[in-house]
Amino acid sequence: MARLKLISNVSEFGLFHGIAKTRPRLIVSAIVATAICIGTGLASANYIMETSTSVGLNILVIAANMLLMMIAGYLQTILAGDLFFKGPWREQVILGQRTWNSDDPDVGQDAVVANHNAEFMIILGLTVIANAVAVNTLADGFFQRYQEEGFFRAKMRAADPEERVEALRDMADPTQFKLWENTHIQSLVEKALSDTDPGVREQAAWNAGMMKVKIARDELVSLVKDKNLPDGVRAEAAVALGKLAPDAPSRKALEDALGENKSPELTLGMLRGLGMMEQKDSFPHILAVAKKPANDDIMLYSLWAMHRTQHPEARAWLHEQLEAKPEGLRQCALLDAMKMVSTPEDINWARKQFMSTPKEQKCERVVWEERDESLRTIVFSDTLRTKYMKIVANSGESPKYRTWFQRIVNDPNEPWSVREAGSDIIRQLNQAGL
Repeated sequence: MARLKLISNVSEFGLFHGIAKTRPRLIVSAIVATAICIGTGLASANYIMETSTSVGLNILVIAANMLLMMIAGYLQTILAGDLFFKGPWREQVILGQRTWNSDDPDVGQDAVVANHNAEFMIILGLTVIANAVAVNTLADGFFQRYQEEGFFRAKMRAADPEERVEALRDMADPTQFKLWENTHIQSLVEKALSDTDPGVREQAAWNAGMMKVKIARDELVSLVKDKNLPDGVRAEAAVALGKLAPDAPSRKALEDALGENKSPELTLGMLRGLGMMEQKDSFPHILAVAKKPANDDIMLYSLWAMHRTQHPEARAWLHEQLEAKPEGLRQCALLDAMKMVSTPEDINWARKQFMSTPKEQKCERVVWEERDESLRTIVFSDTLRTKYMKIVANSGESPKYRTWFQRIVNDPNEPWSVREAGSDIIRQLNQAGL
């Protein structure tokens, strides 16, 4: 059975005898091979980055270019050996000739030259690297850009919308966060916001918020304003704007869309976006929805968005709603909102409610799960007594009630969660020197 053999002797390659027959022919061949190598490399780089729709084909094209670089490097190395190695190296080592013509009187017909195997392999490696560096430099850092962008560029040009959506999902993966500041990657996201497929636009909008693509702000505002788009696209664009640094045009677009009352999905998206913006000026628009919620989700999210605005005028309405003795999640959401705007006027009321509320009465946590499975809390899972205690703590006069908090902490009849919350409040007072 034939055995594989590692060739370590240059003379055993036996390649390009015809090309290396004369020095002029070798020079011309090396120049042509170099030109083909670089020209093909530049054309391939442009094709991969601007035209290709197949990741697999890109790999084949790069492999073919590497082969051309090796061929060009081999000819360049033979030329270097012919020019710089002593004696009839090319004739004897590359061509395998036993006799040769030489104008050098110091070179005899029976001279034997060194193979220079080690030097040959070193120069070959260097020339291949030099060819790769030349192509990479002339192609604007192609190899690095391909590692960062090539996959995404090809996938975003795919005819199947699902492939484009998949590329956007991969782009937004937290493990790729170092690429999020790459302007070319951000441009891909911005361009995808104008995609013909609504699903791609929706995913691109989420990417823009997750990756903080600020250059996409104007396009996101346009999506929110476009009443002809599916509600899902507009809602996702609103969430993306909420994740970016808030500005007046973005806020105004969300507030106007919120007033449409077109669908629960659209309303929910606008509330989420406005909630993340945390702008006091949005309070009247959120309040209008909170007064007439279309369903329980809208009710909870409107109260969540309201408490994030922390508008002082919310207090009176929230207090009025709580005096009406609401129950269940509505009561929990109202209390979460109330604790963000409470004043000293609410202290006696909150303490009275604390004492009259059953100790074990608890709120179930409500979360908003985003596309990356991250969770945002909409209603906290505190007991009602804990929520009333936090209203007192946030009133602005909590130091005056340190003894009250301490009494709760020391009361063994109180649930552990309530006592622990009281300990946190006292710890914060101590840290603040109050």
